[in-house]
Amino acid sequence: MRPGRMRAQVTLEKATKVPNGQGGFNLTWAAQFERRCSLIARSQSPHDSQAIGGRRANSADYDLVVQLDEKTITIGADWRVSRAGRILAIQALAMPDYERREVRMVVQEGQPT
Repeated sequence: MRPGRMRAQVTLEKATKVPNGQGGFNLTWAAQFERRCSLIARSQSPHDSQAIGGRRANSADYDLVVQLDEKTITIGADWRVSRAGRILAIQALAMPDYERREVRMVVQEGQPT
């Protein structure tokens, strides 16, 4: 899949454990970096019949593509994406494409589980 125009601005966030003062931890989300990306609803994508990581698309899934660099290569399935106040959970993450210099993932609206 060609990423097309990277028009959407997103913030990639990683879950971090913060001590709660009682010997336990609270899970908080820390912004790691911002990137421009291509964000396409899977129902509109010409690749909606493909699976990434064995996951088929449903109506709330989006294909998200970012340029591969030293920061985006660290994105993991335990991260999430924030865009204009909306939270998108990373459902599936493809291996980085070094030839096209991109990272592809399937995201879905809602909190990661």
